[in-house]
Order: sequence, then structure tokens, then C-alpha cells
Amino acid sequence: MIKKNFDRHLWKAEVCATQEELDDFFRAHQIGKKKIKAVHVIGMAQNMEKWRYEHTMRTVLMQAGIPAEDINNGQCAYIDMTHMPCKVRICEPVVFVFTDGSTFEVMPVRWEGLKLSVNQIGADITEGTNHSNFDAMVLFGQLIGKSIKRVEKILRREVKRYGYVNWPSEDVSSDVTYMFMAEKDFGLEKDSFYMQQSYESWFDFGLCAKDERGCAHTTYAKIQEAAQPVCQIPIVEGHDCSSYFWIMPVKRVEKMAEDDDPIEEYLEEEISIEEDDVSQFLYYFLEKYFDSDYPYDGIRDDEFCGKGFEWNLEYNIYTYDTMRLMLTEIESCTNLLEQNYDAEELVKVKERFGQDGHTAEEIVDFYRRFVRRIRAMMEYAPEYELISFMGP
Repeated sequence: MIKKNFDRHLWKAEVCATQEELDDFFRAHQIGKKKIKAVHVIGMAQNMEKWRYEHTMRTVLMQAGIPAEDINNGQCAYIDMTHMPCKVRICEPVVFVFTDGSTFEVMPVRWEGLKLSVNQIGADITEGTNHSNFDAMVLFGQLIGKSIKRVEKILRREVKRYGYVNWPSEDVSSDVTYMFMAEKDFGLEKDSFYMQQSYESWFDFGLCAKDERGCAHTTYAKIQEAAQPVCQIPIVEGHDCSSYFWIMPVKRVEKMAEDDDPIEEYLEEEISIEEDDVSQFLYYFLEKYFDSDYPYDGIRDDEFCGKGFEWNLEYNIYTYDTMRLMLTEIESCTNLLEQNYDAEELVKVKERFGQDGHTAEEIVDFYRRFVRRIRAMMEYAPEYELISFMGP
């Protein structure tokens, strides 16, 4: 069983890609015969960051005709009753604790299916690559005492994607929803829930609206009650295709076609970090350790790129040996940031730190989580020997 922080590398889940495989798993582990005692979500929920759920609340009220001025100065009497989607956007597993003490762990994985396991993640584990930032029991407490009778895979649409970085070249399915049924006849009620997966690594986990295949609502007051005062610099487990750097092991390979890059990406180990966070906290090290003599021929657009670190849709390659040196320096700087934030030796490191409100403790925490995750990335992908940082 995984102890302390959740470690994705120690999680040996079964991937179920078809309805038959899902039904077989439920039968084999008698999931439908057990009752839920508790619900935990590993790591952070993106939409439970304070600025995000406040933005959602304002958007809902403004769409209802409430002037922004009234919302901002507190003149709207019904702010706490504002209807909000009862869902969270997460990138690490959900853990259901049953009354018999067993656990059921689940997470959809893009292009693969639903990862399922039993008794592998402790009933008290909530910390992952990111820190937990909300109380799942507040939002999903009505599932307590219910049984999960079945999960139904629903493919809402099919898409074709070709030639995009980090997307496979073959046809892929997008917008897959897994409906978890709480009733014996598999009908939907307000205590059913769903997980929705698209081509990103984020997925939605939410309650179903009664008699509908849609999201139930909660209130802004309930969102505030569930949210915890955790400020952190996120490290997305997997792929975020917006303004994020994509970081993963790669290796050089023979080109299979004229338009191919001679690079194989190990998407299983990919993480994503927001571009501004890379700029503020990592660029000093990425620039310092960048090897301009690395043979980028055939990998980067020579006319577009210079000799240095490139921010937009091009590979920035670091060998494992170089990454180990970089991580060692980051670790040393992190210790100094914690012990003496104003030390003269840190002036260059801190030059790009912005005015975004991050405290020294949050920066130290980010560096430590980053170092731990990159070391694990290299440990579990020894055959690759290169790490790529690619900007949006």
C-alpha cells in the first residue's frame, strides 16, 4: 500500500478500456456490494484555487444580470446562494473508502481508459505531486452510504488529430465520460457521479444532476466551505495544452517519415508547468545549463530558433547528467532560500521572481516538489537519457 504522499510510480492499477473490462473488474472485486464511507481526492483541484472559483461565481452572477460593481462591493444579497457546478478538475486519483475498510482507487487516463485498483492507496492519503486544496467530503458527502453498482463508458464524440506535439498521429477518442451508477437498476439519481476525460490530463469528477446526464449544482457558500487555504505553484501530472511547458523524457530515434521529428516522447512521465512559473522560478537554471552545442539538427527549426533556450513549441534538450547537476543546484538554492532568503548568493536566482504574491515558503515548496518529480521521472525512464522542456 502507498504510504505518506501518493506516488504514481508505485500505483499498479489496471487499465480498463472497454465496457466489458469495466464490468469484469466490478464483478471480480465486488465493488457493487460495498458502501462508501469516505471520498478523498489526491492532490489539488484546479477549480478550487480561490481566484478561479471567485471568477466562476462572478461570471454566473453577471450572466444573470447582476452588475459587476454590485458583486465587487458586496451589494448582491445572494452571493452565497450562487449556483456552482458540483465538480472538481483534478489530475490525480480519487479514492473511495468503504465501510469494510477497503479502498477503491480510480482515475481516467487520456487515450487509454479508466485506471482502477483496490487497496493500493491508503484511506488517509490526500497529498500527491500537489497539495490537497479542498475537502472532498464537503462537496461529495452525499455519496456516503451509497454503493457504486456499475460504471458506464460513454463516448460523446470522436476526433482526429494529426501532427500535433504530444498528440498521437493516429485517430483518438476525445470527451469520454464514465458514469458511475448508484442505483441497482443503473438509473441516474442525484447521488450518482461521473468522471470526464478529454485529450488533456485534467479530468472532471462531479455529481450528476437528478435524472440527467449533466452536472449537479452546489452553492458558492459550499465551495467556500470545501476550499482550504493552500497556496501552491502547481505541477500538473500529465499534459495541459494551454500556456504550460511540457516536460518529459525523450530519446532520439530514426525518422519514420520525412515530416517526423527524430524524437520519441515518453508521455507516461510528462508533467506540465505554467509558462509564467517556468519564467520566474526555473528559467535561471534552464538557461544556465542549456547546451547550445547539442545537435538539434532535424529536431528544431533552424530558421526560427536561435542557439539558446526556445520558448515556443521547440525542444529544449537536457541530458540526464546535466539535469542531475541542475537539480543539485536547485536543491542547494532551495535550502538557502529557506535559511536566508536575502542571501547575496541568491540575487541572480531571484531576479525573475514576480509580484504574484508567492511567499518564500511556496517557492521553496515548489522547488522541492519539482526536484522530487524530475528525479522520479529519470529513475523510472532510464532508457531515455534526455529531458525535454517545450514551451506553448
